Amino acid sequence: MSNTAARYYQYTKIRFPLGPLLLHCGLAVLVIGEVSSANNLDSLIYALIYLLFLFHMRVLDEYKDKDLDDKYYPDRPVQSGTVKLKELGVIGIFNFLLLLLLGFVQLNSLSWGLYLTAIGYSFLMYKEFFIKDFWNRSPALYLLSHQVVLILLFLVFMQDGYANQSLFRLVANLAFVYGSVLIIELGRKIKRRYDPEGNETEDTYAYVWGQRFTINLIVVIGCAVFALNAWTGNLSLIGAWIGISLYGFFWFLSHVIKKVFIDNAREYSFILTLLHLIIYLVVQP
Repeated sequence: MSNTAARYYQYTKIRFPLGPLLLHCGLAVLVIGEVSSANNLDSLIYALIYLLFLFHMRVLDEYKDKDLDDKYYPDRPVQSGTVKLKELGVIGIFNFLLLLLLGFVQLNSLSWGLYLTAIGYSFLMYKEFFIKDFWNRSPALYLLSHQVVLILLFLVFMQDGYANQSLFRLVANLAFVYGSVLIIELGRKIKRRYDPEGNETEDTYAYVWGQRFTINLIVVIGCAVFALNAWTGNLSLIGAWIGISLYGFFWFLSHVIKKVFIDNAREYSFILTLLHLIIYLVVQP
């Protein structure tokens, strides 16, 4: 493996794990396709757009959070010099152009406008909506506002379903996929973080709300979207009970193997969301 390949493998392993994210993108788009009637080729292209869009936001975050990461996380790839920020910027420009090209080729005029709105929103996120100390002012609003961009993107992927399905089924389907994204975000920040001096940093939900509340919030979100989709007919009652039981088991593990669970909360939460999406695809009414 060349030095460049090794450096970028290290970067993706830590900051943008390609394999797991590709699996998430594929499953999420397939779930959306259950009510939007997208064909296999469309779903494949949407999964690629989703993955590239996530990387687009990853690059923006590297620039946005550089000062904070320099101070608190000197071992991260950009801060340690494994990957140069300018290198990521160049890759990010090519990635952005590819996003525009795929969208232009794949989307109709209505969806193209919504797609551009999602891209524009991502740049507002980069600027933190021009709100000073947004995270410190309201972590809950910060969390929700930074997830809106993916709702816009998922609406783009639903373009084939607006005339074919009821509004309730579409909303429930959207909530199901969006719920998995929220859970990934919450799961990333269950474990407390510390700076090089051993002081706890303020950029986790564990710091803001506590670990137990964050775990309970994940369970509530997961159970709620399973119940909603059973009610709208997107999912069978058996599927809903399997999903709710899955979240019950997640909650149980958080008590029984607390230290191991917390240390690996990001990984456990991500696996949870993959099973979350798979249940929807496998257990149909």
